Amino acid sequence: MCNQASRVLKQGGKVVCYGMTQGGNLALGMGFVLKNQELLGSTMGSRAEFEAMVRFFGDKQVKVVVDRVLDGLERAEEGFALMKGGEQFGKVSRKRG
Repeated sequence: MCNQASRVLKQGGKVVCYGMTQGGNLALGMGFVLKNQELLGSTMGSRAEFEAMVRFFGDKQVKVVVDRVLDGLERAEEGFALMKGGEQFGKVSRKRG
């Protein structure tokens, strides 16, 4: 996971892993070191913290910026290319069906 992320991150980019979704071990290649990239770990919060976050988003009417929605996982490489080139503003997402 981290080595794939390293290819699309810019110099000094950051990857955040939370909740051990990738299992117990993460391998980092030299790309992370050479590009001054960072891996940040984060644990999941409590249910009360999650509910407070949801309330905050509702109260402040926070809107997620979506640059583009790509139809299907077969277009994932296109999404990675957009992010690598810095051509998007906001989230690149896949269409859910």
